Amino acid sequence: MARINRWPLVNTTTGRRLLRTMLLWVERAIPPDPSVDALLATHEPDVVLVTPLVELGSDQVDYITSARIMGIPTGLCVHSWDNLTNKGVIRIPPDRVYVWNDAQKREATTMHGVSAEQVV
Repeated sequence: MARINRWPLVNTTTGRRLLRTMLLWVERAIPPDPSVDALLATHEPDVVLVTPLVELGSDQVDYITSARIMGIPTGLCVHSWDNLTNKGVIRIPPDRVYVWNDAQKREATTMHGVSAEQVV
């Protein structure tokens, strides 16, 4: 098995940004989960709030994806004080990110690329 940290591409800041962009593009190309679509269609929520979206392999991404396609506003309620720094990345951004304090607001904008206007 190839170790990704040995690839020259990921040993530079530019390479890591490029790899992240490519992986996000692939993730956004994945179609929505039909069972999540059905659940949202059945319950017709006014808003979809998720937590924790940043966990590796989180199925919360499916809810954000489906809700956004259906025009339902979405939000991430940050689960804990360290969720934005060491749990993973916001791969599919929600409409709003709800944080505990100004430090988390900075983390959401600088580490995850969420616009300051989206962070509450």
